[in-house]
Amino acid sequence: MPRLCRLVPLLGLCAVVSLPVLVAGCFDNHGRIDGDDGGAIDAGTGETDAGRPGPPDSGPRRDAGSCGFLLTDDRATSACLRPDGSGVVPPGVAYELPIRLEGCFCTHQLRCEASIRDPFSLELTTTVCDEGADCDGCVDGIETTCSLPPLVEGTWLVTVNGQRAFDLPVEVPTPGFLPVDRCWDFANAIGDGLVCPWPGEPFSPAGEENVACIPSAARPTDRVEVRIADPCATCFLEWGACRVEITGSEIRVSPTERACDCPTCGACPEVCMLAEHSCHLPPLEVGEYQVYVDGARGPSTLRIADEPPPPEELCVPGR
Repeated sequence: MPRLCRLVPLLGLCAVVSLPVLVAGCFDNHGRIDGDDGGAIDAGTGETDAGRPGPPDSGPRRDAGSCGFLLTDDRATSACLRPDGSGVVPPGVAYELPIRLEGCFCTHQLRCEASIRDPFSLELTTTVCDEGADCDGCVDGIETTCSLPPLVEGTWLVTVNGQRAFDLPVEVPTPGFLPVDRCWDFANAIGDGLVCPWPGEPFSPAGEENVACIPSAARPTDRVEVRIADPCATCFLEWGACRVEITGSEIRVSPTERACDCPTCGACPEVCMLAEHSCHLPPLEVGEYQVYVDGARGPSTLRIADEPPPPEELCVPGR
């Protein structure tokens, strides 16, 4: 998977640590459940019969500054607008955009720089600094903010470390509407040779097979994982951005899929392939929520409590 526990890995679980914020462990929840290249959809081998390309190998590099080591697999994985209820970035003013990198970390720090590359194209460059200190465990995910320059009104394509990630709405907040908060899991980074449309198509599988699963209960500090499955994908399918919108007690999860092509890989087998993905909810206030997933039949109820009951997995078939 794209980022394993960096210290003390034990069956994918990081040991509990005595840090200012205690965690019961952490898992790698970024992107696909089965593949490790952000693109493989074969649940068994991580490769396709068509021989799709994968991303280059990565490793640490020395920072020219005073930070120790920078990691090359350091592309942030999600962003949330500030929780002011507007669901947009206001035009013409600087904006601090919170971003996050899923994984298990110890003395690491996430950094971000933002720049305008083209009209309505915003480039974020994220790096991870490793201080290199000894550590007995790890914490779940690292976060920082990107200082965005003033942007003109419109929809901005946001790329992260050179790869398309999500579309950012920049508009004047509209008063009088119900508050809405928005988050995105970034689109998968794609390998060399793939040609993928942007932004892709809404997730809309049909049939009786389960396509969306969530836990029935969680704590306010949890980032609930919504598991998505397309039971009949092609070998060149890539997941696009996954948007989460929270309006009162209703949560709308909107994954996207990208039907890519690979001119140098040959043809895809004409068979259905299982493609799995994860979207993440931000920490939620105590209460009961109805979670709707685009392409799934009906909502699931999620209860957030300080001491929730043991969660059950709630799965919904396709429409």
